[in-house]
Amino acid sequence: MPVLEEAITNIRSAIEAGRTDILRALIEACEECEQADTEHVTKRRVLSGLWTADGTLLHLATRLGRPDVVRALLYAGADPGLQNADGDTPVHLSASDTMRSVYTDELFKATAQSNEGRVCQLLAAGLAVNTWDSPLSRNTPLHWAANFASRDMVSCLTVSLAPHSCRAE
Repeated sequence: MPVLEEAITNIRSAIEAGRTDILRALIEACEECEQADTEHVTKRRVLSGLWTADGTLLHLATRLGRPDVVRALLYAGADPGLQNADGDTPVHLSASDTMRSVYTDELFKATAQSNEGRVCQLLAAGLAVNTWDSPLSRNTPLHWAANFASRDMVSCLTVSLAPHSCRAE
């Protein structure tokens, strides 16, 4: 079995079993293969390929409702904005509040860290720019950017159609 095919099979098994420890080890091994140029096995190729009937590995983990696995894949650099054959992103496959909150939490974390690239990926994936951090505080990413992030992040979110009149209640 070729190295890439074996890597994908093992990663899929780890995702299906909910084994984030094994998943992380396998992704780390992909990084080592990348450095050794083993059969063009790269972390980016593994994370962005449409390897499952659902789409990417992130699509699969989301559909299976594995929040810890989704977090691990996002941490590894999986792009939540990639579409499957049906045009759905992993965010579109989020069937529970728990799964949606994984992506929302990632949006707020990226906003606070002024990670414009990740924020753009998450917005392109289908998250609303005016989503709330919680029903109680009702802070949007723009609120977070104004409090924790750079001016560039505030501008990025403003351009993303965030209304200027947003205010936390």
